[in-house]
Amino acid sequence: MSSPHSPSGAQLSELLRLVHLLELTARKSAVNWLSGGYLTSIRGGGLVFHEARKYVHGESSRLIDWNITARLGEPYVKVHHDERQRDVMLLVDVSPSMHTGFQRKTKLEFALELAASLAVTAIEAGDRLGYVLFADRVLAESRPRQGRKQLHKTLAALLSWTQPWTEPVAQTDPRVALHEIAKHRRSRFVVFLV
Repeated sequence: MSSPHSPSGAQLSELLRLVHLLELTARKSAVNWLSGGYLTSIRGGGLVFHEARKYVHGESSRLIDWNITARLGEPYVKVHHDERQRDVMLLVDVSPSMHTGFQRKTKLEFALELAASLAVTAIEAGDRLGYVLFADRVLAESRPRQGRKQLHKTLAALLSWTQPWTEPVAQTDPRVALHEIAKHRRSRFVVFLV
């Protein structure tokens, strides 16, 4: 489903300019959130130390931690947490009720800045990013993907729903967004409902 106003050539260049500004604003907010990678409970070849355990006969000798072995007098190996990518899903309410506000910005503008900050943080962390924009129904969605192209697609989708609504909308229903991501579930998602 397309946005209420499909952009023309001049509007497209303005949309690209706004995407760039939104990314810069989001990047400022996201800098403090990038405090490390995601760790799983799976033990593997990551960089974060989990535990030291006794060497089991038959394991590769390359796994032996020689410092611990020298101190304790018997062979020990270090076990690390494996690092994995996350699938991050942004569920953003873009209904007409979000176009209201009593401060200098509408609820939708605050929501877009928050969603953009989360999107930048996810892409910078190497995670896959997807989104569902909803009101009383799903209006736009994208499965999780990696890279700046997906970031720009997400920001453009968010900005394309900032125009006032011309048609009536029934009550906003976040369940439609949750049902949408449940359809495409391959693995676990980190879900942000904005």
